[in-house]
Amino acid sequence: MIIRLTIENFLSFGKPAEFSTQATRELHHRARTFQSPISGLRLLPITAIYGPNASGKSNLFKALKLVRDLVINGTRPGESTGAQPFRLDRARMGQPSRFEIEFLVGDRAFAYRFVATSQEVIEESLWELRVASKQLFFSRQPGAEGSTYEFGPASGTAGDEKERQFLEFVGKGTRNNQLFLHEALDRGVKQLKPVLDWFGRTLVLICPRSSFQSLEVNLHERQEFKDFCNRAVRRIDAGIESLDTEFVSLASAALPEEIKDMLRKQVTETQNVFVRASDGQRYNAVMREGEIHVAKIVSYHLGSEGQKVRFEIPEESDGTQRFIDLLPAFHDLGVSGSEKVIFVDELDRSFHTKLTQTFIESYLAAWHDKSRTQLLFTTHDATLLDQDLFRRDEVALVEKNDEGETELKSLSDYQVRSDKRLMKDYLLGRYGAVPRTQTLRLRRLPAAVAAQGAAAD
Repeated sequence: MIIRLTIENFLSFGKPAEFSTQATRELHHRARTFQSPISGLRLLPITAIYGPNASGKSNLFKALKLVRDLVINGTRPGESTGAQPFRLDRARMGQPSRFEIEFLVGDRAFAYRFVATSQEVIEESLWELRVASKQLFFSRQPGAEGSTYEFGPASGTAGDEKERQFLEFVGKGTRNNQLFLHEALDRGVKQLKPVLDWFGRTLVLICPRSSFQSLEVNLHERQEFKDFCNRAVRRIDAGIESLDTEFVSLASAALPEEIKDMLRKQVTETQNVFVRASDGQRYNAVMREGEIHVAKIVSYHLGSEGQKVRFEIPEESDGTQRFIDLLPAFHDLGVSGSEKVIFVDELDRSFHTKLTQTFIESYLAAWHDKSRTQLLFTTHDATLLDQDLFRRDEVALVEKNDEGETELKSLSDYQVRSDKRLMKDYLLGRYGAVPRTQTLRLRRLPAAVAAQGAAAD
């Protein structure tokens, strides 16, 4: 679970801004908090992030995505780290960006931090948080001849000279534009496996138009998952009776030859490749019995005589396609023992408000005080602002100040009665985080032109 994320000098974030999932003392929906092993820490299972267009909601998502990408994917030699300073303050343009994230892995909590320019990582550290203290795993600082490293007690190297030397070797092999944490992933540093697994497997980030690359294969190979998907699509009134996966050979797939050539080079026994065709159809290319096949999802509707009628997924509405794309995330949130943290940018994109509400209610109905999943999402849907659905500290508010910097607040910062209807007051601007729009003055056509157009009709 994410405890907090702090961002400084990145995109629209100038001064340090903190996003937190720690529960306040609010009594509303009190049972809906997770009591972590870290003394006194209660975490929220859900956060709805509101704000006007261009306020920085998606930049919050991008900051977390940058952290994850640098940890899991790393960088190539000479490649930019992706850190982009706040551009509206000339003094900050030459300064590095800072990212810090605290998160829970099982019964352990960690604080990971790094400072970077677009060209190099300047500082980096990982601490394990204890009940009344914290222990250093590693710290990276700039030195005259490159980065210098310190390995603390959390690294398990005390009294193990061989292990300490190995970590120092990993540090020396870390390029200046690379995170030590990524180098540790490549080198198989076993002490960091829980942290690396959290970034690589537990944390799931879903962009407005992203698709799950494993959906086609899982729908084919996992009957339990397929049954879940079919139950879900039948309940959203989209007319779909079932989903299925079709496999065809690469040679017969409706893909351009240059795409096929790329797949022949990249697909292996252990590496699938996801591609999207020009008609919007999504294909997952996999190796099966030594030959490349591509999988695609199709839907079946019931005809007038009860027969199943096959449809291509691009023939479904945008909202239905979006729902299908989110099914793996929705499924993983409900799996017993799951610790998935899923952040969806624009959860309500192409959704009717009732469908978005159903998605949220279904997740919260399955959540209990032993659950360790989290659902974070950005949205513009003000109809969801209801205290029957959310605690006040589960609503984050994002807006820009007069200097153009993104600031983060919580609805719990305001004195709001527990029986107060939130939507109207939010739209009136009483909590901020709404656009300051003005009526558009549309230019009227000259009378002669308007009359000429009417005559032509």
